[in-house]
Amino acid sequence: RSESVHLETWPRVEEKYVNPELEIGMQKIRELVTLGLAERKKANIKVRQPIASLSVKEKIMPELERYLKDEINVKEIIFDSKSRRKVGTPTSLLNSQSASGLKTELELDTKITPELFEEGTIREFSRIVQQLRQDAKCHFKDMVALRVATSKDILGILERHEQELKTFLKARMIAFAESGTINGEKFDAMAESKLNNQPIQIWLRRL
Repeated sequence: RSESVHLETWPRVEEKYVNPELEIGMQKIRELVTLGLAERKKANIKVRQPIASLSVKEKIMPELERYLKDEINVKEIIFDSKSRRKVGTPTSLLNSQSASGLKTELELDTKITPELFEEGTIREFSRIVQQLRQDAKCHFKDMVALRVATSKDILGILERHEQELKTFLKARMIAFAESGTINGEKFDAMAESKLNNQPIQIWLRRL
């Protein structure tokens, strides 16, 4: 064994582990993700907001579908050879003969149903609280107490998902209110932000 990694020989390529089909499949996924995210941006839909479906012209490897779903945050992939709209191709894909031969056609279902809207709201709220946990130097297993002040509409969504939020955020209690008064209580971290373009205040205390 060499004294330094820089003096080691290059490892040999094990041809039996090379999978050209998988490499082409991943290239397709990368191209679709680039196009899909560009379409989300064009429709002014944040990545944390789930959307119902993405239609693509060419089928992709079934074992790679979940990566496409996760990256674009979409519930369903639809393979539609009659996909209607041809989206603008990013500069990096202007060459019509791309590495994978992918036809640059896809279509997002940009209709946000009430259920999808609620899921997006919960994800964005969770992101804010997770940042608060970091600010308060919480360890992974630490339980917390939360106080939330925001609009009546958002409170309704959060209250409907209270148990889910408690489990995911490791919150023993969540107090909801429309006003930001905390009555002298002490908290370890506090955030003022916007959720669905409405002001929200969140206080967090380690337990």
